[in-house]
Amino acid sequence: MFAPAYSLATDERPTWDVATSQITCALVWIGEHAAEFGGDPDRIAVWGASAGGNLSLTSTFAAAAGRSVSPCSTAMPRIAAAAGEVPAVDPAWVHDNPDRVWGPRTREMVERYIGGDTAVHPERLAAVQVATYLSTAAPPTLLSASRGDHLVPVGGIEQFVDDARAAGADVDVVYRRFGDHLVAAIYGGLASQTMLRQFRDHFRRHGV
Repeated sequence: MFAPAYSLATDERPTWDVATSQITCALVWIGEHAAEFGGDPDRIAVWGASAGGNLSLTSTFAAAAGRSVSPCSTAMPRIAAAAGEVPAVDPAWVHDNPDRVWGPRTREMVERYIGGDTAVHPERLAAVQVATYLSTAAPPTLLSASRGDHLVPVGGIEQFVDDARAAGADVDVVYRRFGDHLVAAIYGGLASQTMLRQFRDHFRRHGV
C-alpha cells in the first residue's frame, strides 16, 4: 500500500492546479515501481477519504478520460478500481455547506484551495470537480457516505452518482444512515470494518 502526499493550500498559495497533478505523478511512480515492492502494476486500485477522495478520483477520472493536465498523465497506469470514503467529489457543495457550525469553515477551506470565491473562479472550481471528467472509461468506483455528514454534504455525493450513471460510468455508493464525516476512520469500529470489507470486496470483484 502506498500513501502519496500532496501540497496543502495556504492563504498565499492555492493548490487547485497542483495537488491533483501531484497525485497523478505519484500514481505514475507507483505503476513504474510497484513490482519492486511486491505489487502488480496491472492490478492497481486507488482510494481516498474526504479531500483525498476528491484528489484520487479527480486524478484517475481525468486521466481515464484523456483530460488530465498533469505532465505525468501520459504514463498513467491503468487503474483497475477506485473507491472513496465521504469523498468531496464536488467542492461546490462543500463551499455552500448550509451547516451553521461547519459551513463557514468549509467555505474557507474551499476558497483557500481554489484561491477565491467559487463565483469568481468557476473554471478553477470545474477543474477540481470529479464530474467534470466523467466518461465510460472511468474505473469502476464504489463510494461510501454518511447521511449525517456535517462537512461534506451528502447531496453532493448523491448528485455526482446520478451524473456518473447518466454518463455511463460504473459508479455505486453505499450510504450509512447514521454517522458523521470520517466516522469510518475510527479504525476497529463497526463503521470502519464495514467500509474496509466493502472496499475489499469491490476491489476483488475487479481483479485487484
